[in-house]
Amino acid sequence: MKKKSWGLAAKLIRMIIIIIVAMTAVVTLVFGLRAKHLELAAEKEGKEIAEQVTQMNRAGVNKIIRDGIEKREKGELDAEELFAELMQYGMSVDVIQGMQTAELISEMKNRIQSSYRTNILFVVAVASGLTILSALTASRLSKKRVDPINHMTRRIKELSGDNAVFEMEEVYKTGDEIEALAEAFTDQSAKLKDYVEKNLRITLEKERLDTELALASRIQESMLPRSFPAFPERREFDLFARMVPAKTVGGDFYDFFLVDEDHLAVVIADVSEKGIAAALFMALSKQVLQSRLMLYRDDVKKALEEANRLLCKESVEDMFVTAWIGVLCLSDGRLVFVDAGHDLAAVSRGNGDFTFLEDNHGIILAAFPEWEYQTSELLLEPGDKVFLYTDGVTEARNGKGEMLEKSGMLRALNEDPSLTPRELDERVRSRIAAFVGEEEQYDDITTVCLQYFGKGENQDKEDRSRRTGLGCCAGQRSHAERGYDAGWPQR
Repeated sequence: MKKKSWGLAAKLIRMIIIIIVAMTAVVTLVFGLRAKHLELAAEKEGKEIAEQVTQMNRAGVNKIIRDGIEKREKGELDAEELFAELMQYGMSVDVIQGMQTAELISEMKNRIQSSYRTNILFVVAVASGLTILSALTASRLSKKRVDPINHMTRRIKELSGDNAVFEMEEVYKTGDEIEALAEAFTDQSAKLKDYVEKNLRITLEKERLDTELALASRIQESMLPRSFPAFPERREFDLFARMVPAKTVGGDFYDFFLVDEDHLAVVIADVSEKGIAAALFMALSKQVLQSRLMLYRDDVKKALEEANRLLCKESVEDMFVTAWIGVLCLSDGRLVFVDAGHDLAAVSRGNGDFTFLEDNHGIILAAFPEWEYQTSELLLEPGDKVFLYTDGVTEARNGKGEMLEKSGMLRALNEDPSLTPRELDERVRSRIAAFVGEEEQYDDITTVCLQYFGKGENQDKEDRSRRTGLGCCAGQRSHAERGYDAGWPQR
């Protein structure tokens, strides 16, 4: 900035010098032309007198004149003595006057030349003085301009940390563009300070919220069973489950626990919203369902209807829950379940393909407190698998906006239905990841896979034949056992 300021001053000085030199040249030219004009006039007059003198060239006159002129040049005679001597020799007054005029003209020429030289010296002196004065003035003006700008530059470079505010100072109050620039910097600096402070508050609040969300996420994860195998001492079944929220905390949840030594409860649910509110309602729903199932054991209908009444009282902002709740009798494989507005379960008999099973589809939880739910039953044979999921699986979207759909999930399951519950879960999730690519996760993705082995402790999965008989413990075929294949209608 300093170099630029001195550059402007140098340009100003150069411009003033050029103007002064031009003026000097003009004055010199005028004086020169005037002197030349006078000189030419004197020469012309001298020539005319010289011609008169030549015409008067009589005997002895030339010699007398020459002698007089020589004496005059040698300083032996002055002009008056020369004229008096010539008159003694009978020179006419006209001739003497002519000679006197010539002498005057000669002296005039000398004066003009002397005056010309004097004028030249005067003009040069004046021009030099003006140049020096202009340089001093330009330097003063430059200093007046440059000092505030240099001060401003240093001040801006010093802005940092707590000293990050530009303030108006006396040095900037020049009454011109520099003061306007300083005022603009002061205004912008104040606005920037406010913005930084506001942004800092937002950042701190966001960090605090992120910390709380991370803590909430860990708390939510700790609420869900995460140790697998879940019941290593129990040989009647194998089970694997996983929930990946679309946000830091989600609204999906799953649960499984032994109601007693012979009954296993399995739950998967999806709260209508997402985020913190959904996570809180999810925690409430999980605890309510677990407590009712523990209270009523294998009476799934009564447990769910009471849980629904409790959730209706606690629901806010029209939040609701879709859920699939089942209780498996480990001794005979009878699975009694209720579908409260949730997606249909997929079932594999033996190691056969997975198909969707029709059930008594009920209404969502936390909507109508007096709703009566209908149970469905399914008799599992050793080796059978049940795959439960939330709509985050089937509604996973790719870059084109296309959804995986139920058929896509079935294709992933049926690539190898003989896989273990954990392997099946990993297979489905890998196909979801390949389908969506780089797209952001649209919804919570939750899955539960249950495989029933029965009471035989020495049974080997590979030796079990594929079961096709579908009886329940009452000897009747369940309505839920009429399945659908991969041709499930697209939504």
